[in-house]
Order: sequence, then C-alpha cells, then structure tokens
Amino acid sequence: MNIKFLLSLFLFTLTIFPKFSSSNEIPEFKSELLVLRKLDQKIRRDNTYWEDAKRMDLSNHKKLKQLIKKFGFPTIHKVGVDAHRAAFLITQHNPHDKSFFKYYINNMKSKLGTGAVIDKYYAFLVDRKNLLQGKKQIYGTQGKCVNGEWKTPDTENTLLLPLLRKDIGLPSIKELSDTICI
Repeated sequence: MNIKFLLSLFLFTLTIFPKFSSSNEIPEFKSELLVLRKLDQKIRRDNTYWEDAKRMDLSNHKKLKQLIKKFGFPTIHKVGVDAHRAAFLITQHNPHDKSFFKYYINNMKSKLGTGAVIDKYYAFLVDRKNLLQGKKQIYGTQGKCVNGEWKTPDTENTLLLPLLRKDIGLPSIKELSDTICI
C-alpha cells in the first residue's frame, strides 16, 4: 500500500470517528462527577431539609477535591460538558472553603475563551464570592424574580452590566426576566 492511501484512510477515519480518535476525556473522572451531580440535584429536588443538603454539599465537595487532586482541573476536554457542569455546581454549592473557591475561580479565569470551560460559570462563582465577602456583584447572576423582573441586588456597575453579561455568555437581564420570571 502506498503512503498517500494510508494517510487518506487515517484522515478519513478521524472524520468519521472523532470521539475515538481525539477524545482526551478521562472516563473515571467524568463518571464520578456525574454521580456527584445526581446526588447534588436529587437532594435539592427531593428534600426541603437544608441541613441534609449542606451535609451532601460538604461530602460532594470533599470528593471533588480528591478527584481534582488525582486528575487535575475538570475541563470540558477532560470530562465533557455535563461533568464540567457538575463540578461547577458542586463548587457553587459549597463556597465556604475559601482557598478551594479561589483555586477554582482562578483556574476558570485562566481558561476563559479557550473552550476548556463554560465561561458563564465563572461569572456565577465570582458573583457568589463577592456577595459572601460583602462586595458587589460584577455580572448580576445572584438575584431573584420580583414582580416578573429579574432583580440583581448589589451590582457593581449597572451601566456596564449588559456588556459584561454578553461578553461572558449570559443572557441580558430582560431575556432572563422573560425566561424565568413569568
């Protein structure tokens, strides 16, 4: 067989089976995160006793830290979108480990715009951290619906807010109100 034919066959195979040829996902890491997400969401859906949720959050947080120690930061390339989302939720639901929260935010920040992370999750973490520290939000992610409108208390710069939200991949406040405050 000639080398051109083999090269063509190889390239053709890459286009037909990209998941098998170019995936850098770590199956064990991914599956563990997806299990943690199920636990995280189940307790919020099925249980109104928040002490149980707090215990689950702490347990999930400890497991996430162990997984990160073993496999590194959970980028989309390593774990896929769903498991990346799971790691974000677990981090978002236990912001009281300040050094880990800072580590997670810094890793997210360093990967913004690269496709390695979901950029808007960075905004949620920054706003959560700021509110817990008594500072104002940057992106207006932490709020609630009031009379059919999304209200974002304590936002740093309301004039820049629309641009900041758009740049990080968040919907406008009006779009958010129209979607979840109906």
